[in-house]
This record gives sequence, C-alpha cells and structure tokens, in this order.
Amino acid sequence: MSLKDEYFQRDKFVIMDKTTMPDGYGGVITKWVEGSPIEATVEETQTTGAEIARGLTEKKTFTLFTKSTVFLQRGDAIKRLSDGQSFIITSDAENRTPNSSNLNMRRCEAEETVLKDSE
Repeated sequence: MSLKDEYFQRDKFVIMDKTTMPDGYGGVITKWVEGSPIEATVEETQTTGAEIARGLTEKKTFTLFTKSTVFLQRGDAIKRLSDGQSFIITSDAENRTPNSSNLNMRRCEAEETVLKDSE
C-alpha cells in the first residue's frame, strides 16, 4: 500500500444527498441520505470564535483532500463515517495536483456542519 493510499484510508467518507418529497399538505420534507463513498481526508486549518445571537461559538474550517476523480462543488455535503461528523464544502475543488504528478489529488475548503432533516 502506498503512502497516498494510507493517507486516504484514515477515514471513510460518503457524499450526502439531499432529497425532497411531498409532505401531503402542499409542502416538502427534506431528508439527507448517504450517497456514494469517496476517498478523502480532512485536516483542520483554523478555529475562530464568532459571536452569533449574543453567544460565542467556534467555527472550524478544514482543508479536504480527495482523489482527483472526485469533484466536489461549493454547497456539497459529506459525512465522515467514523464519528458521523458532516462537512459542507465552501470552495470548488478546482485545485488539483499537476497531471505530471503521481499524487492525483484535489483540494477544497470545508466547514463542520449539522445536516438536519425537515419534518
């Protein structure tokens, strides 16, 4: 197993798909369901304090690395299976290693989030 493969084997991730269905009363119900597995890993890059609704909260940002065959876009959501932590992608995954590189990786930015179903 190569070092790159070991790097991606640290955590298992899935893309989270947002689905909607009628609620029977003219509205919709939103559900998040696990989609395709992807090979990825995250590294925390920054934690900042933010004042939200007269309270302090932490905002953690991450750099997400995927194989170059995985293309994530801003607004996509993924979940780490080991602990259920979800992340929302905050930048397009356009940053990739050069074609001449053997790494074949993409990089994008993400934030921790909680994905909630509506009812």
